Amino acid sequence: MDDDVSQEIKIRRRKRAIKVAITEGLMVVAVIALVLATTLIAIGYNLNPGKDWAIERTGLVQIQTLPTGANVTLDGNMLFGWTNLSRSMSEGEHEIVISKDKYDSWTKNITVTAGLYYRLNYPRLFLLERETKEVADFSKMQVVSFAKDGNLMLAIPAGSTTWELYRINEEKPTKTELKVDGLFSGAEAGKFSGEVEILGWSGNNERVLLFVNGEYVLLDVKKYEASVNLTQKFGSVFLGMKIANDAASEIFALDGASLRKIDVETGEISGVLVSGVESFDNLKGDVVFVTEKDEDGIVKVGVYRKGDKGVTILAETEDKNKVLAVMGEYYGQYYVLVAADEEIEVFSGKKLPSFGEDEEMELVLDEKIEFTPKKLEVSGGGELMLAVNGTERAVFDVEVMDVVKITTLFETEWLDEYMLYGVSEGKLGVMDFDGENYRVLAEDAKTGTEVKISKNNKWLYYLDVDNKLMRVQIN
Repeated sequence: MDDDVSQEIKIRRRKRAIKVAITEGLMVVAVIALVLATTLIAIGYNLNPGKDWAIERTGLVQIQTLPTGANVTLDGNMLFGWTNLSRSMSEGEHEIVISKDKYDSWTKNITVTAGLYYRLNYPRLFLLERETKEVADFSKMQVVSFAKDGNLMLAIPAGSTTWELYRINEEKPTKTELKVDGLFSGAEAGKFSGEVEILGWSGNNERVLLFVNGEYVLLDVKKYEASVNLTQKFGSVFLGMKIANDAASEIFALDGASLRKIDVETGEISGVLVSGVESFDNLKGDVVFVTEKDEDGIVKVGVYRKGDKGVTILAETEDKNKVLAVMGEYYGQYYVLVAADEEIEVFSGKKLPSFGEDEEMELVLDEKIEFTPKKLEVSGGGELMLAVNGTERAVFDVEVMDVVKITTLFETEWLDEYMLYGVSEGKLGVMDFDGENYRVLAEDAKTGTEVKISKNNKWLYYLDVDNKLMRVQIN
C-alpha cells in the first residue's frame, strides 16, 4: 500500500516537473520572440495584415499640424485619428494629404526610410473664409517690424521721435508710445531726420538692435531707460553688430576688421577676439567668421568658441568672388554652411572645434548650385540652412541631409520657422520652405514690408498698398 502511494507521488512530481519545464521553455521562447520582434520593429520591419501578413520594412512618421485635429490621407486612404499623430509607414514614397473642415488642404510626397524617424511638424492650414480688418493707419510710417514671437510690433513714423509699440496678440491690439528724443543723432524736439534699419530683435523680444544715421542703437522696448547708443557710448565707428545672446546683454561688434564683444550691462568692451574679419555669424556666444583676402588671395573660414584664446580654421579657399558662412545647431549637432560662388559646403560635428585641441568638423556636403548666394540663413530651429540670391534658394535640410533647389516668381522672407511669404502685384502668397503648398492670403499687400503671424496663431498681419496695418483671421 505504501509502495503504491509512493509511486503515485513520484508520478505526480514527474508530471509537475515536466509542466514547469515546458512552461519555462515557452517563457524563454516568448521572451526571445518578443526581443526579436522588438528588434525587427526597431530596425524597420513590420507585419502588414493588409498584404497577406507579409513582413515589410517601415519607418515612423510623426505628423503635427496647425491647427490640430486635421484629417490625414495616406496614399488615397484616410487614416483613423486626427493630428497630431504618429504612424508606421512602409519604406518608399508616400503621398500625404492633410485637410480639415472650413480650412484649405496641404499636400506633400515624402520618402520614408526603414528604421528612421520622419518628422512632418510644419504643415499649416488656413481658413477658407478669412475676415480681414484694418488695425491702424500707418500712412506716415517709415518702418514696421515684428518681434520674433509674434507678440509685439514696433512702428517708426517718418520724421517723428514718438515711436509706437503694439501688442498684436490681443483681440484688440493696444499701443504704447516710446519717446526717443536724444537717443541718437538727429532725434531732438520731437522731430527726426534720417533712416532707420532694423538689425534684429533679441531672443526674449525685449530689445531691438537698430542702425540709425550711422549709429548702432539698442532700443529696450520693455524698459526704455535701459536703451543705449552703442556707437556714442564706445566712441568707435563699428562696421557691423549682431546680438550675442537672448537678452541682448552682449553684442558682437566689428571694429574695423577686428571682432570684439560688448557687455551692455557693464559697459565694457573686450579685446580683439578675431582679427582680419570680413563677415561673421554667431550662435550662443560662439562665432563662425570669414577673413579678408590675404596677399595671396586666400580667404579662410574659421570658428571662435566662447572663452577661447584663439581660433580654429575650418576651410581655406582662393579665387572666389565672395565667401559667406553661417552656423546652426540641431538636436545637439553643430553645422556650418559655407558658400563660395556657385558651391556650398556643410561641416558637421558634435561640438564646434576648440582652439588648441584635436577636434574637427566633418565635411558632410559639397554641392554645386546654379547661382551665387548673396546671403545665408538658418531656420526651423536649426534644421534648415539656406543659400539665397533674390528668387533662388538652395535649402539644406539637416534632418534628411539633402538639398532642395527652388526658384520663385518673387523674393521671399520667413513667415515662421518653415514657411515663406512674398508679395507680387499686391498678392501676398505663402509657401513651405521647399516651395510647395503655395496659397494667396491677401490681394492688396505692399511689397517690401514685413508680414507676421501672431503668437496665438490666430491672425496674420501685413501692410496694404495704402500703408494701413491689416489683420487677417487665419485660424
